[in-house]
Amino acid sequence: MMPYGFLRAATANNATVKPQTMGGKKYNVLTFMGQNKAPVTGYINDQNMVERVETRIDNAMLGDMFRDYIVAIEGPQSEARASAIIAEAKRLIPNKPIRYVVNTHHHFDLITLTWLPTWIG
Repeated sequence: MMPYGFLRAATANNATVKPQTMGGKKYNVLTFMGQNKAPVTGYINDQNMVERVETRIDNAMLGDMFRDYIVAIEGPQSEARASAIIAEAKRLIPNKPIRYVVNTHHHFDLITLTWLPTWIG
């Protein structure tokens, strides 16, 4: 969801706002129920920019599958890069351990961090 789309949806769905501090950074957190009945949360930083949007969508068969950890998609190419990714994961998603690393193909040059429930940003 792009920032503009998130803000339009938040306005249309009567979002609530509350201040929250994560990793020492202050946010205004907008929360609303999406059209699919899933909660949507957006983090507005101190520059009034949408920094992150997340939602939790249960799997019809398995329910809420991953709520307490990080999944790294595509592993880094060196020990130094892996250390940097681990440090950034701890900064961006505090109090969640990296439990899985998933490689989707043989290229070694990509990585994405995901906190599940789904991080869409």
